[in-house]
Amino acid sequence: MTMIIMMQEQHRDQNRRPQHEQTCAENVRYDDVQHCQPLTMSSSMSSKSTSRRKKSGSGFVSRSIIFVTMTILYWSTTLLSFCSARDCHTSFRRAWRDLSCQEQDDFLEAITLVKDSGLYDEFIDIHVQVSMLTHGPAEFLPWHRWFLYNFEKALQDATGTCIYVPYWDWERDAEWESESDVMHSATFGTWGSTTGAGCTVDGITSYHQRFRNSPGIDYGPNGCVTRTFLDGFSFAGEAQVIALITNYDQFADTTGNSIGTDQSNPPETGSTNGFRTEFENSSHMLVHGIMGGHMGTNWSPADPIFWLHHSNVDRIWGTWQDYWDHDTCTTDEYYAPWHYDSEWALDRRLPFMAARGISSWDFRMGYSTEEDSEPAFPTARDVMNNDGPDLSVRYMNSNLNNLIPGYTANPRLFQVATDFVRVKCNRNEWEWTRRRNLEEEQQQKSEDESTSRSTTGDASAERMSSDSHDDENQFKFPHFFRSSLRGDDAQSIEDDADSYFRTKRDGRVESNLDLDQSDIVDVNIAACLHPPVFTLQETRDEWDRLCRELPASTSVADRLALLAKSDCNRKGNPRSDAPELRQRITMTMMDAFDGPSSSYECFHQPDRPAGADRRRTAQGDLRF
Repeated sequence: MTMIIMMQEQHRDQNRRPQHEQTCAENVRYDDVQHCQPLTMSSSMSSKSTSRRKKSGSGFVSRSIIFVTMTILYWSTTLLSFCSARDCHTSFRRAWRDLSCQEQDDFLEAITLVKDSGLYDEFIDIHVQVSMLTHGPAEFLPWHRWFLYNFEKALQDATGTCIYVPYWDWERDAEWESESDVMHSATFGTWGSTTGAGCTVDGITSYHQRFRNSPGIDYGPNGCVTRTFLDGFSFAGEAQVIALITNYDQFADTTGNSIGTDQSNPPETGSTNGFRTEFENSSHMLVHGIMGGHMGTNWSPADPIFWLHHSNVDRIWGTWQDYWDHDTCTTDEYYAPWHYDSEWALDRRLPFMAARGISSWDFRMGYSTEEDSEPAFPTARDVMNNDGPDLSVRYMNSNLNNLIPGYTANPRLFQVATDFVRVKCNRNEWEWTRRRNLEEEQQQKSEDESTSRSTTGDASAERMSSDSHDDENQFKFPHFFRSSLRGDDAQSIEDDADSYFRTKRDGRVESNLDLDQSDIVDVNIAACLHPPVFTLQETRDEWDRLCRELPASTSVADRLALLAKSDCNRKGNPRSDAPELRQRITMTMMDAFDGPSSSYECFHQPDRPAGADRRRTAQGDLRF
């Protein structure tokens, strides 16, 4: 325990922002000057500690020429790998589908290292202990943002590299959940593959022994990680997510319907007009409820997929903040109800103090703390911006931002995808290659140990290789490894994206809009002539229909609301408040699977539509 604390203090000292980093260009993040990965432990030290060690090394010159020579060689190698102004402070998060197979394996290995250290289970305990304060109230989003960021730091401490938590863009997998590239027997487990008791039978939670001894739900005995997949329901899709972003312009609910509610008795989704309430109890909660098991309770971090899920939750919240131009003012200027539930609550400490008695991990801030000051636990205001001194996150190759017409993402917060984000890792082929390489290594070792039996060994190797290739030829790779889009036109779009974008009267879409009409809003025309490329073909076709039938004056928010409702109706279950789902999701203590929870699958437009009090000008600015 003492060793872990000492490592954390060393990590905190190393992660203080060096003074010279303050001189970076005004519009460039201090740690974006050079983005490199992986970073060795020696290269992740601050320039201050580097300088200090170099000076102490020079004190030994008179004692030993050999020592000096070795020191010079060491530091020359270190400085070559040292990235200017980089100490893993900024998290560069990418979609799981955007990682190579090796990068995915590196992340899974990092998870196992933290699990083996015992720190992983401490994070689970923290999540459980403060659950009533962090699920339901306004703290839900900022608390989980800081919780996730600190887990990321634990991964970096365990590996000595700048490794980041990827996000599971589950909105792209809606209606195709069972074929998600995230769910694979060699990574997070196959969709639906569990025992009668709900224990996972493949993936990291099965093949890694420590996960078979995870904290039990409701303080039960330790055991396996469980999932109880629910058929007949689907995640919130792209249309519902971006409709939520564009139609809910304030963080807090002002209808009064959420007063007196908490995580054990949440307000009905669709009854409030606040983004946070709707998002927590719909899109976010659906993933927990449909996967079930540990994910449906306060013990959800026991399932490693929790981290990918909440990385995406934070990305969606960050997109909402950016869409409504929260980045145009400092957090000191934030006020209710637009940015948070109340202004006084912005300066209230997030409930991390309880972690002191549970975990060895230090959740206090370190970057902005003065040298002679004691680090402090963050307030909500401290973590409201992903581009701050203590919290720095950038989402890479993000496709969601591309789907919102008329919106340009802040490049300091998002690197927007310029093309379709395909699945990079052909996991089946990777695993077959790994198996063949292992067999070849074993065969070579056998030949080296016994040359006298080389003939037998060669024949055995030939038979083994033949059997391996026969098995591979019999295996059919699913289509989703080849294409991230769904539908008959998916491959043609990926091969030539320009073929999908229409020009005036090209025959693809017969529009009833007069394209030369002067009162047509430019963004609406652009949205129809250069439409968002949604993952599902049904959503793409519905967008085309709305372009043909809606008046040109229809706002983007209204268009997206209609698109979301159409998707909901097509799914056949627009309000999934069915008992099957309500009884699966609970964030209450001691009532696993019994506590009620309102979670609706689809979209509801707020009673006070976005723009009633604030409207974007032609230049994109907000008017109050």
